[in-house]
Amino acid sequence: MRGVDVSGWQSLAGADYSGAHAAGDGFVICKLSQGESASKKGIAHARKALEALLPTGAYHFATPLRRGLRTWRPVEQADVFCAAVERAGILGTIWPDELGPRLWLDMEWQSFGKTKEGRERGKAFRRQFRPSEVMLWTRAFIARVQDELGERCGIYTGRSYVRYRYLGNPELALFDLWLASYVKVGPERTDVPTRRPDAVALSDGSWWEPRIWQWTGHGSVPWYRGGNGNIDRNLLVRQRAEVV
Repeated sequence: MRGVDVSGWQSLAGADYSGAHAAGDGFVICKLSQGESASKKGIAHARKALEALLPTGAYHFATPLRRGLRTWRPVEQADVFCAAVERAGILGTIWPDELGPRLWLDMEWQSFGKTKEGRERGKAFRRQFRPSEVMLWTRAFIARVQDELGERCGIYTGRSYVRYRYLGNPELALFDLWLASYVKVGPERTDVPTRRPDAVALSDGSWWEPRIWQWTGHGSVPWYRGGNGNIDRNLLVRQRAEVV
């Protein structure tokens, strides 16, 4: 099943969610919070999608705060996300993947800008939060969300983040994966890949299978700004059968 995800970059007025089903899109995942701040625009996107009866999920963008690197606090950020999910009215609504989560933690590379100061801050941040600490942070955030909301929470991330920030920790396989792994799209930006993404290799030789695949950040759908706006495209993928 095809779907999209939206954040503050997407125009609220330009999103006609009532046209999503006719275009073959079966879900949307909205960014509802970042750091310790909720996104009013993301919550509005979610409510608008729910009004159009489009299955709606949510994600939180984990980020360090301006008050200092050590304030990158998992429980506090999880609480902000939980409150935003409840405000959006997502809980109790239909999600197309009965076995998978609709709530996600976005773990990706942090940018502090391209200036010399920004690069130094980035290095300091990576030194302070070593891979073992990133795993601890992830576990704490997800545990809090699941305890508070009673729903599973998965991880959105990419291969390089798994390799360098998680060091391929086999524990990742305990969580559902929403994988960012981009392929080329044609000039119309509506192409749907015919293949499915490769699983992510973990350090013990096991594989982390994606449940959702984000294949481009520059896609196009007719119901968003008449097909002229950039939007992330995703695919719910079937899990491979286990070999007995």
